[in-house]
Amino acid sequence: HSSSRCLHLNFAEVTIMMPPLPSELLICIVRSLHDGTTIPDDATRQSLLYLCLTSRFLHEVAIPLLYSSVHLTLPRGCRRLSESSYVSKHLVKLSIFDPSLDGIYPYIPDLCALLARVKDTLRVVIIDLPLRYLWPEDDTNNTKQALRSALENLPYIETAVNARDEFFLNAEHELGG
Repeated sequence: HSSSRCLHLNFAEVTIMMPPLPSELLICIVRSLHDGTTIPDDATRQSLLYLCLTSRFLHEVAIPLLYSSVHLTLPRGCRRLSESSYVSKHLVKLSIFDPSLDGIYPYIPDLCALLARVKDTLRVVIIDLPLRYLWPEDDTNNTKQALRSALENLPYIETAVNARDEFFLNAEHELGG
């Protein structure tokens, strides 16, 4: 009897039985939400998360898309993302943003740990950190050097962009000025 495989919907005394959808159709539905090539907006990310919670099958389909492209607003979430078992398998594109301008970066060790965890899958990194406000004489924790080393240890990186500042250049010194 196939009723155990059907979806039962009860709308005020009217029960509708729906046969299960084919797996190919479910995959198309999930991939129509997000193709994994861009960083999803919050609504898309929330939809993928809800799909992960509905069934094991949808979890397996949606998790790679949920973790393929991530926008990380610092300082929150860096350590949690780094500890995720999915991030090292699926993260391809990472956008990192810090809205502060205080030049204090206590999260850099966590960020470097995250970059080390995703070194085999990460292809694109977009950094939007106010590094210009951290002068060499104030960088007692070697923040810029730690971040630079973490980026240099990404063997498969195809694109690295620093959206706010030059990439760790001392422009006057390196350009002869």
